[in-house]
Amino acid sequence: MFQSFITFLNEESVSFENIEVATKKYFSLRQQFFERKSEFSNIFANAVFHPPLHLKKEIRALKTKLDQFNYDFYESILQSLDLKDLCDF
Repeated sequence: MFQSFITFLNEESVSFENIEVATKKYFSLRQQFFERKSEFSNIFANAVFHPPLHLKKEIRALKTKLDQFNYDFYESILQSLDLKDLCDF
């Protein structure tokens, strides 16, 4: 499930020139995936937000690539921001 989700996300390119557009596209892709693969929706939510205690290690290992994808996505957003412009000092 996690691998097919990552594959789906990687099939689309996201430009970070406009952060709002990039973020909307990312969440739109997530929604599209779970609309197409509705059988994964509840499993995904439970695995990520409420993993059974006896499966936590296995689930963590399975979602490592998804965690890295998310980290890379948000890092790309932060790199395209000029944080000084966002501060009112």
